[in-house]
Amino acid sequence: MGFDKADIYKGKYSDDPRMGNLVTSSMEDADYVIQGYPDDEGIDNNNGRMGASQGPNGIRQIFYKTTPHQVLETPGIYDAGNLILDDKLSNRHEIAKAQAKSILSKDKVLIGLGGGHDYAYPDGASFIEDSAAENTKPLIINFDAHLDLRPVTDRINSGTPFYRLLSEYPNQFDFIQIGLQQVCNSKNHFEWGKERGMQSVWLEDYKASGENLSSYFVRRFENIFTKKPPTYLSIDIDVFSSSVAPGASQSWPYGLMPEDFFPLFLLLIERLPVKLLGIYEVSPPLDENLKTQRLAEQIIHRFIYRY
Repeated sequence: MGFDKADIYKGKYSDDPRMGNLVTSSMEDADYVIQGYPDDEGIDNNNGRMGASQGPNGIRQIFYKTTPHQVLETPGIYDAGNLILDDKLSNRHEIAKAQAKSILSKDKVLIGLGGGHDYAYPDGASFIEDSAAENTKPLIINFDAHLDLRPVTDRINSGTPFYRLLSEYPNQFDFIQIGLQQVCNSKNHFEWGKERGMQSVWLEDYKASGENLSSYFVRRFENIFTKKPPTYLSIDIDVFSSSVAPGASQSWPYGLMPEDFFPLFLLLIERLPVKLLGIYEVSPPLDENLKTQRLAEQIIHRFIYRY
């Protein structure tokens, strides 16, 4: 799916600017760079519900119409457009990885928009390689109902990104999964990840604790805030309940709610140097009243403004 920067929405009145008015014409002037992956072949290969190829543009259409924060200063934003879907999926991943690594090497914060969650592989690989010179082992935190630790057999799919990362970059990053659900994960996949250092927050355990998600997370992982590792936040939108995110490649009635997610999200982005934010599997054809696209937009807005 193409992306025409001329379509970026801009406010009609000087006293009512929109986020689209703030997009810079040069990456050099930007602090944040948005890149889209309008590709759901990996979802199809995993027998998921199609439509996430429309996610990047669907999120943009909402985001660029929103208003800048009334008090906080807006950093520069550059939109690098969408990945061109030439060649086979594995080659597209390599192109996406090279583009992401180029952005990160310029000391920009990357916001990746999927598309299938298989694009957490090129995003994650670029992040790990870019962070290699850091004194602290980088950290990947994935918000997801699924482990996404499926072995790669005949075809790459949306369930394989962290299997690939843990296999190709062993002991080179720390890894925490948040929001996992018992109904949709294999014990074998979980044990495989655990053997390779993966830590996890199961939705059922967090809910049973009676704590809010931020307190539950800090109690278990307080050491990361001392280490302050470079961090990549990966968000598969199906981590949220279908009541607030029906437009997802997979959908579950039992999941995180925004009031669970945002306090922890703010804590992470305030206290950790987040270099990359990825939002995946937003599927506009499956959405209801733009709920899921608006949730994704709010995540980006709050990420940029830190509120």
